[in-house]
Amino acid sequence: MKKALLVLALASVAAASQAQVYVQGNLGSVNASISGSNSASSSSIGFGVGYQINANFAVDGLYQKLYKEPGIKSNAVSVRAIGIYPFNDKVSINGKIGVGSTKIDDGVYTGKGNLTYGVGLEFAVAKQVSLGLDIDLYKTKENANVSAIKQTNVSMNLKYRF
Repeated sequence: MKKALLVLALASVAAASQAQVYVQGNLGSVNASISGSNSASSSSIGFGVGYQINANFAVDGLYQKLYKEPGIKSNAVSVRAIGIYPFNDKVSINGKIGVGSTKIDDGVYTGKGNLTYGVGLEFAVAKQVSLGLDIDLYKTKENANVSAIKQTNVSMNLKYRF
């Protein structure tokens, strides 16, 4: 039992030495499509904070202002788990899945969803700074008042690690 606790303590210290808090901001373009209807595009902006636990795993919280047109606006708040595969010390790819609240307000009905997922490519330009390209999908569930809405956001992000 003592050996197991010692191994667990050493593993925790090793993981903590690799952990990094980061902040990020992004700009992009979102395409919103309603099932059985047309789609429309708009610009998007977002910011978030995250915690990279080790080289292969991180968690983050993100706010996205996804869509804004006269009479319609959409935003999302999410918490995501991120799996990371580093090709080398500069380039990595990632996959994200999370839960959140995607709110779409058209003045008549406010729809909410709870699933978000995506993929990304990240390039370290300095020890603490990286640039990324992300594709994220936000879904709003269908109900009696609104059709299912899928919003696909393609964005460039800037990340700073502390």
